Amino acid sequence: MLVKSTSEINRWFPNTSFVDEEEPNIQPYLDAAERAHLLPVLGLPLYRFLLAEYAKDGEYENEHTTELLERSQAVVILFGIYGALPALNVTINTSGGLTVGSSSNMTPASKDRSDKLIEATFTHANDAVEQLLLYLEDNSIHFTDESGEELWKLSESYWQKTGCLIFTAREFNEIVNIDNSRILFNRIYPAMRLMERVKLRPAFGMKVITQLISRKMDKKLTSIDKELLEHMQTALALLTVHQSEELSKPDSIHGYKPDECAAIAENEITIAKSILRANSIDYPDYYENSPGHEPTERWKNDASKPVFVMGGGGRR
Repeated sequence: MLVKSTSEINRWFPNTSFVDEEEPNIQPYLDAAERAHLLPVLGLPLYRFLLAEYAKDGEYENEHTTELLERSQAVVILFGIYGALPALNVTINTSGGLTVGSSSNMTPASKDRSDKLIEATFTHANDAVEQLLLYLEDNSIHFTDESGEELWKLSESYWQKTGCLIFTAREFNEIVNIDNSRILFNRIYPAMRLMERVKLRPAFGMKVITQLISRKMDKKLTSIDKELLEHMQTALALLTVHQSEELSKPDSIHGYKPDECAAIAENEITIAKSILRANSIDYPDYYENSPGHEPTERWKNDASKPVFVMGGGGRR
């Protein structure tokens, strides 16, 4: 486990009455938070590395361990406290009744203050996950195995976290305002993955999307990649606004009209396709750049055709 001392908890909750260096009485909640919230982000290879480093009591072999451990402990402690708070002053007696602890020296917190603390802790815990993901995105290269492979990228959870064109709340917020909320981002994530699967993959192909994500994570995005990614991410975010019940509410803070988002997204997809076609050497896996692919020509009236078509411009 990555949190074993009350002094580690006191760093995040300075007003707690825990005595330093004791084993936390909320250890089961911390362990549960570690399994439920930290392990899925780190993945098993990087998690095992961090456990081994933590066991060295500060004598770390990797100079970057301190930063990774600090961000990881924040996730564990904040989610652990969030899980433990409702039960911290509640006692179950032998007859099955519940009693609430009190002290002559302390005044019990009001329900309003308790509720606000629980809500704030949950918000900060989700932000800690966001900060850990952003850190890993920039620093995964510092944690490798004997062959030089990045431990985070060896994990099954890596592609769960980076398998979509947008995988952090901050990235989504740069396009559509969600107040940088990872809580909201987690709620809309299924809708976003659905839109990528049913809209963007048919439009661009999975190979192109995977190529962009890999280049992004390897810090090898070209100027063309960045322009292309901007249009594709914008399309994905706007399609999510249209699809997600959470973002299509009338009182949503982002300012977009949900009914207009789909049309704007289609325009972004069209622009992205034109970039792919104009750079066939850089994107040979795009289906319109593959050998033998012929674009569909617009219908032209001809004396040899038995049908004469009237109307405006051709539909795409």
